[in-house]
Amino acid sequence: MIDANESEKPSSSEGVSDENEKHKRPKNFYTIPELNQHQFNRGTYETEGYVAFIYTCACIQVASCKPCMEDNIIVSDQNTSRSGYNLTSHDLIIFLKEKGRFQVGKKYRFIIQILDAKSTSQMLNNIKLIYYEKLD
Repeated sequence: MIDANESEKPSSSEGVSDENEKHKRPKNFYTIPELNQHQFNRGTYETEGYVAFIYTCACIQVASCKPCMEDNIIVSDQNTSRSGYNLTSHDLIIFLKEKGRFQVGKKYRFIIQILDAKSTSQMLNNIKLIYYEKLD
């Protein structure tokens, strides 16, 4: 896993059938639709998905700009790109402290923390990135 504040290192992953993956997954691993369906409370969870959208505040001098949303990515369990925040039950907004080296269309495994605050239209409270690992 990669700390959200560290550089990315290449990783390998073996192709495992969905049935085998379900039995071997960590206790706190949930698919994106499972996270949205159960609307989990504050806590730390694992999930995986494709980066569908990357948002970075374009304002260089914060004092002279309108307030920006915190840097974030939209992650989906489907390999599709987004041009905005029209979310489905297959999507999550994950807020980033550091931009990371994410690429739209690439698959990652994430350790996330669901927070108490809610500032978006997604089903869950705000989600903060803890660690990530590139899968493909």
